[in-house]
Amino acid sequence: MSETAHLVGCSCAVVVSIYQKWCMDGETTSRRCIDSRGQEKLLCIVRRDRRATSAEINTSYNSDDPDSVSQHNVQHMGLHSK
Repeated sequence: MSETAHLVGCSCAVVVSIYQKWCMDGETTSRRCIDSRGQEKLLCIVRRDRRATSAEINTSYNSDDPDSVSQHNVQHMGLHSK
C-alpha cells in the first residue's frame, strides 16, 4: 500500500480507503464535482477578484449555476485567497 501511495502521491490512508471501498462496493469514484467548463468558470471568477475568499467564490459560482459547488471543493482546488 505504501508503494502505491508513494507512486500516486497521496497518503496510505487514502489508498486503504479507496481499496476498501472498491472491495465493498465494486466502485472507486463518483462523478466529478466540477467538470472542465466549471473549472473555466471558477478561473474567470478568481481572475475578476484575486482577493476573493472561498466563501465569496462559492457564492459567485452558485449564484447563476444550477450545478452548485461546495466551499470545500473551492478550497481543495486552491483558488481562494489565503
